[in-house]
Amino acid sequence: MKRKLLFGERMLLGDGTEPFNAVIPFRLRGVFSEEDIKYALSRLQEKHPWLRALIQHDDKNTPWFQVPELTVSIPIRLVNRKSEDDWQVESKKEWHSTFDYQTKPLIRFVWIKGKKSQICYLYSIIAYVMVARPWHYCMNF
Repeated sequence: MKRKLLFGERMLLGDGTEPFNAVIPFRLRGVFSEEDIKYALSRLQEKHPWLRALIQHDDKNTPWFQVPELTVSIPIRLVNRKSEDDWQVESKKEWHSTFDYQTKPLIRFVWIKGKKSQICYLYSIIAYVMVARPWHYCMNF
C-alpha cells in the first residue's frame, strides 16, 4: 500500500518536528506478559494496515504513506508504576514526544506495570497523521 498524504494529513505532519498526538488511555486488569502484548499488537497490525504504515518522502519531498514488506513492530515502553497519577505523567510526556515516522509505526504503547498489584495499565499513543483518519480504521477490533 502506498498513497500520498491528503492535504489535512500534510498539514498535521508539517515538517515533522512538532508533535500532534492523540493519547488513548485504557486500563486492563490482569497479569500480562510482554510476549502476550506483543502478540496482540502484531495481530492488530495484521488487521489494520494503517498501524503498519510509515511516512516516506519522494524526490520532490512529497510525503507518502507506505506499508513496508516487513512489518515494523509497535514499540512498547515499559514504566514501573509508582502512583495512581503515573498515567497522567506519561500522557503528558507522550503528548510532547514526536514520532520517528520514517522508521517506526504511527502508534506506540506505554505500559505502566504495577509490582504487587495485578492491575496493568496499557496506553496507546496514536500519531498526528492517524488522527486525521476515521477512528473506526484503527479501533475496529
